Amino acid sequence: MVISVIANAPRKIRQALPMSSVQGMVAKESAWLVGANAMSRVLGVIRGVIVVKLLSPSDYGLLTAIVLAAFYLQLLDCGVGWGTVRQIPWLDGLNKETDVIHLQRQVLGWEVGVGCVAGLMVVCYLWLVPPATSTAHLVAWCFLPLYVLMDLLRNAMQTYLQGRRRFDQLRWSMLVHAVMDVLLTSALTWWWGLPGAVAGISLTAFSVVGYLAWHSRGTTVWRPLRMPWATIWTLAGVGLPINMHPNWRWRVLDTFDCYSPTYQSYHTYPEVFQWFEEAGLEHIQIGEPAVTIRGARPVAQPLESVLHAA
Repeated sequence: MVISVIANAPRKIRQALPMSSVQGMVAKESAWLVGANAMSRVLGVIRGVIVVKLLSPSDYGLLTAIVLAAFYLQLLDCGVGWGTVRQIPWLDGLNKETDVIHLQRQVLGWEVGVGCVAGLMVVCYLWLVPPATSTAHLVAWCFLPLYVLMDLLRNAMQTYLQGRRRFDQLRWSMLVHAVMDVLLTSALTWWWGLPGAVAGISLTAFSVVGYLAWHSRGTTVWRPLRMPWATIWTLAGVGLPINMHPNWRWRVLDTFDCYSPTYQSYHTYPEVFQWFEEAGLEHIQIGEPAVTIRGARPVAQPLESVLHAA
């Protein structure tokens, strides 16, 4: 109900404003995503209240410490996961479906590697500083690597959906995450205490990954593939907001050239490609590096019609 109200509220505004079909679609999908995000936030608050009621103050404090540890361990990803899958629209524009699948396999292999490193760090921590209170605390820490891995995969796969403009699957995955978070975490916390709370958070992320993998089973392949270590530095540059040119002068020039304009807007390659097609242009090509798209006006078509369509 909340999502429907938020999505339908700007309908009259969209009808009153002079929007193109692409702008109208973006406005509608953005409204749906805002509604899904609002609903997930509300359910997250409900889950937090339930967990606070079920756990003791000391157990809830340890749960907060585990969640914070998971957040900092996810920084080991260095932005490679979500930053790499953002290249999918560019590869789609070049019709390189094989490269897209290969890229997804590399991302999955990278995230599995980060999860293994997180698990090793947790084992070292428990070996050096064993918990002095109870076995339940030890079991709760053991779920941390699974939570780190599944949450990284969830973020990467949702970014993949955003890059391919599959907003319907994206908002449904957000709702699945929120609903499963309330149900699983609350039930397992009531049944198992602190270990159940950590297990519920981990299994929630796992359920979202399973949902997204099931929906993409006909078009993508998500399985581990070893990533060459020589490409890690290059892929890390995708996730970091700087240019990775070997010459530092070019890095400074290109980086601040992106940040300095007073007015700028970002568009996906399929969106700009559609504009060219709607304008009736021919021989549309995506240039390399992938920052330009060019097309040719038909000889028999007047220039005024092209400008009017654009």
